[in-house]
Amino acid sequence: MAHLIVDPRDQTFVLYEMLQVEDLFKSERYADFSRDMVDMVLTEAGKMAAEVLFPALVRDHRDAAFYAGKGASARYFIKHVLPEVHAAATAIKSEDLSMIQIADESFAS
Repeated sequence: MAHLIVDPRDQTFVLYEMLQVEDLFKSERYADFSRDMVDMVLTEAGKMAAEVLFPALVRDHRDAAFYAGKGASARYFIKHVLPEVHAAATAIKSEDLSMIQIADESFAS
């Protein structure tokens, strides 16, 4: 299925080649996740974008302004935040991870 919003090949390249997200699945915290699971989520998100979100961008649609704002937010994220993700992921992988190994029960509810 051709996607009007994003090329799935770009998504998989960024996730698996640039960010090496599969390395996360080796940790205890993310051991229940897999590439197949991520691929299924991306497939369903692509379907939803093509079938629900993209049609809502039509100028006369009642939610057009809302989704236009979402698009602007996404463009900002892609331009300003996403380029920093690889560096942040590399830093996190090389740092002391004891901070994220604190049990959830240690935090106040």
